[in-house]
Amino acid sequence: MSLSEWLQSANQYAKKGYSKSQVIEQLGKPPGRITSNGNGGFKKRTGNKQGQAAKRRQFDTPSTDLARTEAKQLESTKQKINGEASLYGLEPTQIEHIADQDDAKSMTAGAPGDPNNKLIVKESEARFKDKVKQLVGKDYSVVNNSSEESLKVIENKYFDPIADPSTLPGTDIRNSSELRKFLDFIENSNGRIADSAKGISPRARIKALAIASAVPGFLGTAADAAETTARVDVARKSGNPVDWIQAGISGITTATGATGVGEVVGLPLELLNGSIDQHREGLPQIRGRNGAARASK
Repeated sequence: MSLSEWLQSANQYAKKGYSKSQVIEQLGKPPGRITSNGNGGFKKRTGNKQGQAAKRRQFDTPSTDLARTEAKQLESTKQKINGEASLYGLEPTQIEHIADQDDAKSMTAGAPGDPNNKLIVKESEARFKDKVKQLVGKDYSVVNNSSEESLKVIENKYFDPIADPSTLPGTDIRNSSELRKFLDFIENSNGRIADSAKGISPRARIKALAIASAVPGFLGTAADAAETTARVDVARKSGNPVDWIQAGISGITTATGATGVGEVVGLPLELLNGSIDQHREGLPQIRGRNGAARASK
């Protein structure tokens, strides 16, 4: 296996969440020198250590003398935390830029190396950010959102590297479960909900919206409302009483989504609607008043 073949396979494993040691266990040691690609995967080490170090120094350079002083204080705080963590066998921390090198390129004020653009995080949290960045792809920016103790995934067209992430539209991701839901949303609707004009049937559209509505944050709320609208439209056209029942269920989940009982009430109803969808896929179509044919028993 060549190094390029090894890297191709290794990055496929990395997308599934495999660590470097787990990748090596699957593929064996790489037939050459490798390094991190900055997105949770691997690339060939060029050997230009001086150039790589210069690039990191430039990215980490503060914009003013005051920022440089405060950055040193942040580093001192991190070292103190890690010293205490080692005494008690706790996970070490590291300083993480709120936005990585790619996402910080559009910064128009200050510098990525300024202390207000950095956070002290656990090493596992930094690795998780790398994983999220790799999996969501280049159409999204991924930043630390400290107000929600999360990572925020933001479409590039809405991203502003000097804005407070909590003020930008996007999806907060705190764990692998929420990441999977977001990836399902991207995979099933490509970040947008297609319609019949694009070759997607109304029921397929509803199914994609139902998956998208499980995504945390504003995307899920928007998809909930869109799903309800789509179900009502299908019910009006089919006259099928089951379609009207499902539209009503979807309306309840949309109404409760903005309240404190949204998860308690909405999730079981979403699961119920999903179960009905799956059950109906294997049954003949039943029509109401607008259709003369009825399924035979």
